[in-house]
Amino acid sequence: MAQPEANVVIGAANHSGVMMLATWDIERVSSQIHLTVKVTPMLVPDGVWVLDTGASNHMTGNRSVLSRLDEGVRGLVRFGDGSHVSNQGKGSVVIQDHAKGHKVLTNVYFIPKLKSNIVSLGQLEEKGFKYVGENGKLCVYDQERTLLISTPRVGNRLYLAKFGLDSPVCL
Repeated sequence: MAQPEANVVIGAANHSGVMMLATWDIERVSSQIHLTVKVTPMLVPDGVWVLDTGASNHMTGNRSVLSRLDEGVRGLVRFGDGSHVSNQGKGSVVIQDHAKGHKVLTNVYFIPKLKSNIVSLGQLEEKGFKYVGENGKLCVYDQERTLLISTPRVGNRLYLAKFGLDSPVCL
């Protein structure tokens, strides 16, 4: 009998407001292994960010959430299904944390064809953030271990968060 082994979020550049969720089942029959892949479109509402352990970088297709966009940063971003999209710059996103303070997500790629926003948990971890998933909830803490994000797991094992976005404040 096949057992669901894992799931992977794949950015869907050709579908408006949709992320593609790929799950695979592994079935062992004697010495052979059969891999069955199912790709399911998943609607992600505007302004919602997918918290993703498999994403290499933070990414958005929404130019209006970015500040200080460096359009000199260009390249291709490849997804798990082999497709790729063009990166049109890199900027920052100012978000409100759980206590209504402000934090900045830096090095956020601007990918106009991307229809969903992605937070790379690996990129946060490299900057000293901590994330903990347990009991159906994912919590993200900043470098001082202040709670930044707390969100429940939704269908297909995804963690989605809607941030309060803010403009940068110059002092």
